[in-house]
Order: sequence, then C-alpha cells, then structure tokens
Amino acid sequence: MQPRKLKIFHPNFPDENRGEILVSLSIISKQEASNNPLGDGQSEPNHDPFLEAPKIGRGIGDFLKGTLFDFSLWRFCGMRALKILLASLASLVVTLILFVKPGILVK
Repeated sequence: MQPRKLKIFHPNFPDENRGEILVSLSIISKQEASNNPLGDGQSEPNHDPFLEAPKIGRGIGDFLKGTLFDFSLWRFCGMRALKILLASLASLVVTLILFVKPGILVK
C-alpha cells in the first residue's frame, strides 16, 4: 500500500484540521518477518522505517509544563539567577525540615 496522509479532526473543532498522520501498511509472510526482525520503538534493529530519537520536548522544563514549577511562566522575571535562587531556597527549606524533624515523614 502506498503511504497515505490522513487528516485528524477533533469533535469540538469539526471544521479545523488538527494534524495529519502518514500511514502505510505492509502484509508479509511469517517467514519473511522472521528473517527481518525489528526492535520495539527505537531499539535495535531500528529500520524499515528508521525511527529517529526525539530532539525536543524531553527536558525537565517540558515535564513540569502546566504545574507550579513551569519555568516558562517565569519569563517575566528575565533572570536565570532568580530561578536558581528559588530552587535552592526550596531545597534548603526541605533539607532543614528533614534535619530538624527527621521522623516527620514516618508519622
């Protein structure tokens, strides 16, 4: 089957194209599949098709998006030092609490 692009729509936005997926289908015999093994995801052997590792969206900032610790919301501060200072202060407070009352987490 030749690769085809399928358009994606969302029920809340019926007239708006929300993206596309490139789909292809190959039917092969069990013997051919045994002779040409493939890995899961990006594991080896990684071919037919080659799956490239993601380059964006895998940092700690992306993981924390939408939370209180979403650093992208702190752009109005404009100072990286402020972010580091606040993170250090939070770590210091947690360390002091655990040092002063070490059994606080067990109760």
